[in-house]
Amino acid sequence: MIEKPGRVDENKISIYRAFITMGKVIDENELFKKISFSKHGKKYSVFISKSRATKATHIECRPDNTIYWVQFYPFGAGRWPSRVEKVLIKPINHKDETTLIVIKGKPGIITGLDEGIFVSSRGIPKSNNSVYVMSEGDFKLFEIQ
Repeated sequence: MIEKPGRVDENKISIYRAFITMGKVIDENELFKKISFSKHGKKYSVFISKSRATKATHIECRPDNTIYWVQFYPFGAGRWPSRVEKVLIKPINHKDETTLIVIKGKPGIITGLDEGIFVSSRGIPKSNNSVYVMSEGDFKLFEIQ
């Protein structure tokens, strides 16, 4: 059976493909874009960073339930390396939806995952308020266990 163009069978597509085909932008600011969609009756909110991470970027998921963007510059003021950090997002998760934070590019490291509310793309959530944090590449392969 051949599907008609524009028609999507939710049972046959990945979360990433559902995001691409059914996602709707519901919020946007200078740091991220929020996109919502549903798959199998489950709601998803995806926050995509607007900045692209590099190997010098560290994403820190801290116990205060805030995600920080930490950028290292090898030659900062004078001869010393510098570290600049800013709050990327403090996600508010609702019990009836899954929250995904997707970092564009390839961050050097994402720390604080699988502790507290933050879960890695391959992690197991501890509660309904868990928040998945991952790179753009991991998001393309992401499926809930």
